[in-house]
Amino acid sequence: MPESDRFITLRTQLNRLKDEFLPEISPIGLYSDSQLSRTAAYRVLAHAEIESYLEERAWTIVIDAKTAWDTTGKTTRTLICLLGFSNLTMDKPPDTLKKPNNVKQDNHDKKLKITEKINSAIQSFRTVINNNHGLKEKNILALLLPIGIDSDDLDTAWLATMETFGGNRGLVAHTSATSYMTNQTLDPANELNTVTQITDELLRIDELINNLIDSYLVTSNNMKLNNIKQKLFPIIKIISTTLITSAIGLELWNLQTSITNNQLPSILTPALIIAHIALSAHFIEALIAAYYAPTRNQTAIKYATYTFFVGTVGLLELWENPDT
Repeated sequence: MPESDRFITLRTQLNRLKDEFLPEISPIGLYSDSQLSRTAAYRVLAHAEIESYLEERAWTIVIDAKTAWDTTGKTTRTLICLLGFSNLTMDKPPDTLKKPNNVKQDNHDKKLKITEKINSAIQSFRTVINNNHGLKEKNILALLLPIGIDSDDLDTAWLATMETFGGNRGLVAHTSATSYMTNQTLDPANELNTVTQITDELLRIDELINNLIDSYLVTSNNMKLNNIKQKLFPIIKIISTTLITSAIGLELWNLQTSITNNQLPSILTPALIIAHIALSAHFIEALIAAYYAPTRNQTAIKYATYTFFVGTVGLLELWENPDT
C-alpha cells in the first residue's frame, strides 16, 4: 500500500535533518564537540518531527471518521475506540426524555444523544493531543489505541525503542549540554540507526491507519451510492416505462401503416430506429431476468415483464437482492 502524504512529508523532513545536522559517519567514532552538539540537535528535532506526524495522523483519521458518521450515520472502528478509550463515563439511559429543572439542556442532551457522546470523546482526544509532549510508550498508546489500532499490531520491541528514544530526547532537551555529554556519549551512527528503525515501523503503522481509513471510506461511499440509487432508480423506472410504452406504440403504428400500405411520417424514422434498438435491448434483459429470477425467489414471467419495462434497473435489483 502506498505511503500516506503525511508519511512522505515525515520522511522528507527526517532526510533534511540528517543532511543538515549529522556529520559523515566516522569509521573510528571520533567527532568534534561541534559535530556532537549538532547530533544532539538532530535527536531533538527528529523526535519533534515524529511526534508531529503521529499527532496529525491520529487527528486526521478522527476527523474523517466523524465526517463519515455525520454524512452517513455509519459507525467505524475509530469512533468505537474513541468512545472506549475516552475515559468518559458510559451513562445508562435517563428515566425520562423530559429535562429536569435543575439540569442544563446541553447536559441533558449529552445523556440522550449518541452524537453528543461522540463529540465529547473527540474533544477528550483533542485534549490528549494538545497535552502530548513525548514519544514514550504511554504517549504512543494514548495516540494509537483510541483511533482503532489494535494493541496486537503494536510491536513491543518498537515500543521499547520509542521509550528509550523519548527518554534520550528529554535528557538533551531538559538538561545542559555539560550534563548530557557527561551522562551519555552521543554517536551520530546510533542516532541515525535509531531513527531509521523507528520510521521503518512507523511505515507499517501508517499502512494500518490507511487500512482503517479505506475501510470506512468504502462504507461511506457505499452508503452514498445506496442513497443515490434510492432517489434515482424510481425516476429511471418511470422514464424507462414511459419510453418503452411509447416505443411499443410506435412499433404498432408502423405495423398498422404497413398493413394498410401507408407510411409513417419521415420525421419519425430516427425515432423508429431508436425504438427498434431499445425494444431489442430490453427484450434481451427480460430474457436474462427470466433465467435468473427463479434463483432469486422470483416468478420468471412476472419479473421478466417487469425488467422489460424498467430495463437494467430491474436486473440490478434482482442481483443485489438475492432473497427478495
